[in-house]
Amino acid sequence: MSAALSARALRVSGTPRFSPGELAPFLDSLVERFHRAEEIRSDPLGFSHRFQAPGDQEVVAFMAAAVAWGRVSQIASVLERLLSRLGGHPADRLRSADRSTCLRLTRGIVHRTATGEDLAALLFAAGAALRGHGTLEGLFMGKPAARPPHLDLIARLEHFATSLRQFAGRETRGVKHLLPLPGLGSACKRWMLFLRWVVRPRDGVDLGLWHRIAPADLLIPLDTHLHRISLNLGLTRRRDASLKTVQEITGSLRLIRPEDPTLYDFALARLGIDQICPTRIDPVVCCGCGLKTVCRHGLTL
Repeated sequence: MSAALSARALRVSGTPRFSPGELAPFLDSLVERFHRAEEIRSDPLGFSHRFQAPGDQEVVAFMAAAVAWGRVSQIASVLERLLSRLGGHPADRLRSADRSTCLRLTRGIVHRTATGEDLAALLFAAGAALRGHGTLEGLFMGKPAARPPHLDLIARLEHFATSLRQFAGRETRGVKHLLPLPGLGSACKRWMLFLRWVVRPRDGVDLGLWHRIAPADLLIPLDTHLHRISLNLGLTRRRDASLKTVQEITGSLRLIRPEDPTLYDFALARLGIDQICPTRIDPVVCCGCGLKTVCRHGLTL
């Protein structure tokens, strides 16, 4: 990182203005602590690591990201049941599955607002993409590129999600939640999560399956944990869980690691998921936190 970049402050009104040079050592220490293969055992991404074939890893990552909302135990239960029915080669199974087969595969499985029929539509859509494009990456990259790269990613994602909805052939609340459209302005956390998993280089956590998108162009997957911690660290001033907030946080992280801004996602999210970072100031916990000198709460202690 250049001296000029290190000296540039993160201009976020209402929150501390730490420079990238100040934040980088703390964020890198989080990566060393949390961005490890051992940490994915309780994460939906761990289901993809059960498979060896890239095609199977890709489709399982797609399924895992699609249902990655709600309690971790519930997400894991749904994935366990789906994968037990899909067998050892889920990509091949979905590639050959018709709608009635998908309905049998999901019978009796419900995930929050998504019914068994909605989940069947999700599986059928994935299978249709595999039949028509070879891989999910093939469908994603099918739309002509736009510029600049970060807008290209959103345009491709819109095309990807719209195509999958058309393949699903079902316009229900559950399907819309499973396959959100970025054009509506939402953070699309689960899409960004899927893209991080398949695009970032294989490192024991992420899968490194797609090679036609640069990690530099990825956007941060924004959930409540990462949003709260980003506010505390001054990575954003925005309080809405929108695509604009995603872009602002990612822009801040690009000042620190321009070639791979989403590297920090998994580690930052663990602070919230594992309740290492409390939702309210806790003098005992916060005083012992390694981030206290770059956290707005730490400055008040």
